[in-house]
Amino acid sequence: MIINDEQKKRLVDNPVLKDITCPVCKNTELVLTDKIFELREFSGGNLRLRGKSSVIPVISILCEKCGHIILLNAVKLGLVTSDIERDQEEHTD
Repeated sequence: MIINDEQKKRLVDNPVLKDITCPVCKNTELVLTDKIFELREFSGGNLRLRGKSSVIPVISILCEKCGHIILLNAVKLGLVTSDIERDQEEHTD
């Protein structure tokens, strides 16, 4: 899912993303990707389409120096609705 203009504004205004540095190399040149990704529960290498499974929507921030990737929960950042979060809670064991 591509981040739209309203979501970009939320990210720019979010204090969590102010003065963020890479936890590995302490670099401050980080790039926010323009997509929301899904972090899925591991199912032994199989893609689970039915049954209980957990999916967390995340944004990624890439360090330009060392390549470390920071993942942040898109629900907690206000980029996607809490309906997704409620669905996640219903599907966790």
